[in-house]
Amino acid sequence: MILRGIDFGSVWGASGVQGFYGGDEYRYHRWLRLLGILDMRGLTFVAKTMTLNPNTGNMPIKEDGITPSELLPACVHVTPASWWNGFALNKVGLTNPGAEELLRRGIWQRRESPVVLSFMQIASLSDEPKLELAMRIQEIRAFVHLMRDALPGFRAPVALQINFSCPNTGPHAKTTLDFILETLDIASILDIPLIPKLAVDTSIIDAAAIAEHPACDAICISNTVSWGSTSVPNWQGLFGSPVSPLAHLGKPGGGGLSGAPLLPLVEDWITQFRKLDPKTLINGGGGILKPKDARRLIGAGANSVFLGSVAFLRPWRVQSIIRHASLEVT
Repeated sequence: MILRGIDFGSVWGASGVQGFYGGDEYRYHRWLRLLGILDMRGLTFVAKTMTLNPNTGNMPIKEDGITPSELLPACVHVTPASWWNGFALNKVGLTNPGAEELLRRGIWQRRESPVVLSFMQIASLSDEPKLELAMRIQEIRAFVHLMRDALPGFRAPVALQINFSCPNTGPHAKTTLDFILETLDIASILDIPLIPKLAVDTSIIDAAAIAEHPACDAICISNTVSWGSTSVPNWQGLFGSPVSPLAHLGKPGGGGLSGAPLLPLVEDWITQFRKLDPKTLINGGGGILKPKDARRLIGAGANSVFLGSVAFLRPWRVQSIIRHASLEVT
């Protein structure tokens, strides 16, 4: 996918599938690589989503502040049945040491190939929604200041994915269209490709308005689907209970669904969006577990695809998907 004249590749990683820097992902991913089961070569690197300030989330991490310490994190729910059927629930909650620290380490800056960073505003004052939104606007202003100072140190081209749809970061006020457009206004001064990341319950009309913003280079669809979303018709059928298996981790919400149930939702969303907007670039993903799944999203109108939960649900298929999807997009 070409963004501002730069080839960012046709198959991306989902935010965080390779960790913050590439190599600091889940421990079992490393073992799978050593065994030759998991091969991510050819995948455009997309860093795990960062926040302005350090955020605890639900993921226990090592002293380096970024590497998960648990072999099988308790905030990711996978049963033998859900693994067999290709889906999972997570409530990681954007655990990270904050943007300033992540940029200070200089690891992204040393990468030789294009890198996509990911950021989300998470200020939360649920009883004062107007104040909360104002605080989140201040977060993007502060982050843009940090990024603007850091950009001259990058060897490779950089794009920024702005996450508007993670369901696991707080009881936010409704993310309005005006809020997203104002965020893009502020981030536009970075003069790098900007990719809003949306969920499948985002209105097609709103998404088209976002795509029209002069600083919007592409749209990423979809993030995980929040527990209880009406986009998914049968939560109890998937998990055997009307209560999320991750509810014990406390608020907010019950986690985000990833894997096979997302694929038809994303395919339909892209199809409907393309009827309204045939030109905007789309990075599509969610439920891609085999090459023909990627083909479905490309056929619906995606210009590139991204891979996420397949890395632990069907790791032996990752390289095959990358090869086939690259040919399909080309």
